[in-house]
Amino acid sequence: MTIPYGRERILIVDDEESILDAMAEAIRFLDFSVITARNGDDAWEKFEKERPDVVVTDVRMPQRDGLTLTTQIKASQPSCPVIVVTGFGSEQAAVAALKAGASDYLVKPFQLSELRNAVDRACSLLRARWADEYVQAIIDDITSHLVINNLPEMLGSVVNLVIRSMVGSLSGQQLLSVRVALHELLMNAIEHGNLHITPEEKMRALMDDNYEQLLQVRREDSKYKKRRVRLSYTHDVNLGKVDIRIVDDGDGFEWEKLLGRDVQTLPQTARSGRGIFLVQTLVPSVMYHGKGNEVTFSMSHTSVRQ
Repeated sequence: MTIPYGRERILIVDDEESILDAMAEAIRFLDFSVITARNGDDAWEKFEKERPDVVVTDVRMPQRDGLTLTTQIKASQPSCPVIVVTGFGSEQAAVAALKAGASDYLVKPFQLSELRNAVDRACSLLRARWADEYVQAIIDDITSHLVINNLPEMLGSVVNLVIRSMVGSLSGQQLLSVRVALHELLMNAIEHGNLHITPEEKMRALMDDNYEQLLQVRREDSKYKKRRVRLSYTHDVNLGKVDIRIVDDGDGFEWEKLLGRDVQTLPQTARSGRGIFLVQTLVPSVMYHGKGNEVTFSMSHTSVRQ
């Protein structure tokens, strides 16, 4: 599959006009072509007519919700990335949309830089997919070790780098699961592990629109500035198995109290444990070790060479 390089067309869907306008302006800033729709029915009509390269849609909308829209888009054009937007406390809806084929998700409130990064990641993947599938045909084994600085805004590129080694072997749903798991676990390793930002601190910073300042202060703190995240991954194409290990330099956490809990029992005033719930839902093999600053998971696939 190839995609022409140029101004990718992004369809943005939200029933709140102010939010829709803000998101559209943020994406135009990246020099993408933007199409907007204010409800699911309008979005589907524009999707069929315009055939956008990427779709960003709110989950809760009148007439046709984002989950239904995502399902229809993926059935019509499987290669089109769909980024879903959910409200805080709607992780169940996010999981349903991801299982329906969405490639990424954002939780309100989010900064516009997060939206731009998500769209840019999706377009970068589209451009690279054909070349990656071709290269994978001649590779038997991939082993890499990455040392990652505390820059959450760059995690999309890191995840893309890892995912590209699996294209052509894992199914679309497996790639999605690995993508979401990697992003959540690496974000936790940086924010809560290395920089010791609590869920309550993050929520307050997002609400006050000073999340970037909080990150910068922690990165410059002598206690945290030398901390790094170490990511190791191995993909044995012949055996059909991917193994991933993430270790941060933080103090760990009481992970035993969170694993296996239902999302309804997690605190509603902060996002504590909700990322772990999402990862567990998509990748049941995830396991924490020791004091909680090391996490591993694996994924098997059936495209084993003879």
